[in-house]
This record gives sequence, structure tokens and C-alpha cells, in this order.
Amino acid sequence: MYGPSCSLKVQRLPFGLYLKTTSTTWHRSLANEFAALQLQCLSELRAIPKEVSPKYAITNVLGTACYDGRLIIGSVYDAARGDYFGPFVDEDDFNNTLRCIPLPNVVHSSGHEIVLTHGDLNTRNIMMHNGRLSGIIDWETCGWFPDYWDYTKAHFITMLHRRWLRIVDAVLEKLGKFEAELVVERQLCHLVVLLLKRS
Repeated sequence: MYGPSCSLKVQRLPFGLYLKTTSTTWHRSLANEFAALQLQCLSELRAIPKEVSPKYAITNVLGTACYDGRLIIGSVYDAARGDYFGPFVDEDDFNNTLRCIPLPNVVHSSGHEIVLTHGDLNTRNIMMHNGRLSGIIDWETCGWFPDYWDYTKAHFITMLHRRWLRIVDAVLEKLGKFEAELVVERQLCHLVVLLLKRS
């Protein structure tokens, strides 16, 4: 019924197809509706206090190791660790995991607020009904991360959907200025993609 998805865990959801095929007029009204509701949802999500694993700053929603595609593709596989990373004592510990050996000086800054994030905001995970936001699904990467994480992850996940990225920018810029973090993330991700192509 719906087009395929590139997600391994979520298949054939209508919203990704919807953004690709709707008219510009519909897209603008959808973007406005989405922006208002999404900002409210994200603000409420970020306000949830962290009450699990107080000795670790960055964890999944249960206070344990994080599962995240961005962490997986940027690292050498370790059978003992599997696809899980952390938990991380602080943001510097987390940044060391994101660091890429060929670019030792390219690293995220520290000092960001650690907030609860969805971690996978993209067109496949935003559900709409009658032109209104009806839900956000696919929460397996949810956890406490630096406040820029949803912004840079949304850019990382959907690099080719320009209209979606404009919506992401419009919504998430209201939560903070994360351009510097996006520049660092693009440098790190670009190198990871090049290294994957060579292997």
C-alpha cells in the first residue's frame, strides 16, 4: 500500500511518502501545523526529569547503554559491546565516542544541557491524520543526550529530504542554536561515509 522505508525496524509508513508527493501549498500548511505541535511535544519531552542512573549523564531512557545508528556506524564493531554504547559519565565521555581518529580535532563542545530526546525524528516516525500530528513512533533510540542531539540526528537521518530539513530547522531552532554542532556532526558523518565506501 505505501512505499518502502529504509528503516530496518519500521516499514511502510505513509508520512514519508506523503512529504515526497504533496503539493507545495499542502506542504506549507503541514509544516505550520507540524511546527506548532512538534515544538510543544519536544518541549514537554525535554522537560521530563532524569530519575534513572544518576551517576551517568547520557543514557537510554532506562538509564543503561544507548542504542543509536549514529553511534553504530561511527564506531568499530565490538562483539562484547554489540550495538550498545555507554552509559556515559558526562558529555566529554560521550564526545570521545563520537570522535573519529582521522579527525582528532573535530569534536563536539561540552556544556550542553542533557535532556530527554527521541533520537530518530524523521518522516517515517511522524504520524499524521487529517493533516494533523497524531503521534510520534519508533522510540528505541530515546534517551538523555545533549540538547542538540535531535537536531543533528534529524539532519543525519534524512540528508536528502530538503523540505523535511527546512521543517526541522524551523521547529528545532526554537529550542536552541545548534549550527556549530551540526557543522561538527557533518564533518564526522562525511568522513564515516567515505570510510564505509572504501571498505
